[in-house]
Amino acid sequence: MASRSRDARAAFEQTMELLWGASPRPARGPKPRLTRERIVEAGIEIADRDGLAGASMRAVAGALDVGTMSLYRYVPSKDALVDLMFDAVLARQPKADALPGDWRAKLEALARLDLALYLRHPWILEVSINRPPLGPGVLDTYESVLHAVADSGLPMRELNAAAHGLAAYVRGAAQTRLTQLRVARESGMSDEEWWSERNDFWERYFDPGRYPTLTAIYASGAYDDPPDPFDWGLQRLLDGIAARIDATRE
Repeated sequence: MASRSRDARAAFEQTMELLWGASPRPARGPKPRLTRERIVEAGIEIADRDGLAGASMRAVAGALDVGTMSLYRYVPSKDALVDLMFDAVLARQPKADALPGDWRAKLEALARLDLALYLRHPWILEVSINRPPLGPGVLDTYESVLHAVADSGLPMRELNAAAHGLAAYVRGAAQTRLTQLRVARESGMSDEEWWSERNDFWERYFDPGRYPTLTAIYASGAYDDPPDPFDWGLQRLLDGIAARIDATRE
């Protein structure tokens, strides 16, 4: 157990040096063909296409046309590479200070930007937000959200809960959207086409008396032009933060 703990600590220290220090260069040998940045970019490109499982050290080396072992002169492990990849994509996200409007406008914009980030890089859903890589990209992004919420007047002890609540909401919405896209891709059928093929269900099996609320919603025409679930939920979440801010001012 002690040996395992020491190994984990050593791996952590190596990753911290990569995240916060200068890009490493081999001490000996010919002029390097690689840089840490090239390795990270190749990993991101592969993961975007094939998921984290596909972004093996061997696959990254193949994309860069180098031997697998040469990568370890720059990145010590697959886990370290994933940490670097995650930090890199977050570092590119716009920050709250660069966005217009008040706290609510900034948080709404950040939420939409984060949703788009998940859709561009679905593999980041596989990285724990409870144990994130402690790199500058991650911390700069988190500081940005906290700063936007802090400007709202919400009590300090509730800032973290608000930021985490927003992050969890966007993450869940992204997972739902990505599942929808995956199912449509694998089946070759859109949601509209899927439902259209099941029109006879309502006549053959559905009992309005057993499901009166569902029937009432359908009869009202609400299903014809429903609000976007992500937009609706995001506004209600922001309404809740606004209500909490107002309550603390009373």
